Amino acid sequence: MLPFYEVKNSNIFINSFENFSFPAHFHQGLELVILQNGTIEITVDGQTSIVREGELAVIYPHYVHSYELKESGENKGYVLLFKDAVLHEFNQWIANWRPNPFVYSLASLHPDILHASQTITQREETSFTKEIYAKVLLCRLLPALHLDAASCANDDILYRVLDYISGHFTQPLTLQSVADGVYIDKYRLSRLFSSRLHTSFPDYVNRLRVEYAASRLLSTTDSITTAAMEAGFDNIRTFHRAFGKVFQMSPKEYVKINLQQQLTK
Repeated sequence: MLPFYEVKNSNIFINSFENFSFPAHFHQGLELVILQNGTIEITVDGQTSIVREGELAVIYPHYVHSYELKESGENKGYVLLFKDAVLHEFNQWIANWRPNPFVYSLASLHPDILHASQTITQREETSFTKEIYAKVLLCRLLPALHLDAASCANDDILYRVLDYISGHFTQPLTLQSVADGVYIDKYRLSRLFSSRLHTSFPDYVNRLRVEYAASRLLSTTDSITTAAMEAGFDNIRTFHRAFGKVFQMSPKEYVKINLQQQLTK
C-alpha cells in the first residue's frame, strides 16, 4: 500500500497500515514507525533492520528509506510523520545527527512515548491536542536516542531523482526523460538504481504505479482499467503483470480479499 495519510492536519501525518511495503523514498519530516504485529524490513540510507512487534523505528528527515514485507509475512502498525513546525524546537537532537541504531524496543523507552503516539492516532482528538502530544513524544524520545554525526551519504542526486519520479510517475516516464529532468546522464541514472536502490528503473516506476493503483482500487470507485491508467500504465496487460509481481495475485483478487478483511473487522 502507499503511505497516504488517512488522518492529517498541517503538521502531522498519520497512517495506519497492514501488510505494508513501499520502495525507496524520503521525507522532509521525521518519521516514526510503530509495529503492533508481525515484522517489517526497513532500510535507511543502506542500513537494513528488521522491526518487530513492540518496536519503534525512527527515520530522520531527508534520509532515503524503504519498507519491505517478506514473503508469507504480515504486519500491522502505524506511521507518524512530523513536519518542521513540530520539529523546530528539537533541532539540537535532529540537525546534523542521525539515530544509530534506528530501531528501539518501546519497552525500553519512556511509557509516555507509546501513550502519546496512540493518542495522536485518535480521530476524535483535535489538531491542537495532537501537536501537544507530539511534542511530549519527541521530548521523551529524542534525548533517549543514540545519535551519530550525520554522514555525507545524503546523495543530492539520488534525492533529486526520487523527488522527480514521485511527482511524475503517473505520467509517461523513460530513463532518458528522468535523466533529462534531473540533468544527469541516463547511464549514470541506471547505475544509481542498481547500486543504491538495488532495482531497475522500470521495476521501481512500476512498483510506485502498482501501489498507487492498489490504493485507488480500495479508496475510490475506479474500475481496474481506470485505476491502471490513472497510475500511469498505458497497457492493461502490463499492469496485470506488474501487479502480480508486487502482490502475487490479480487486482480482482486483491480487491476481493481486502473487502472481505474489512467486513470481518
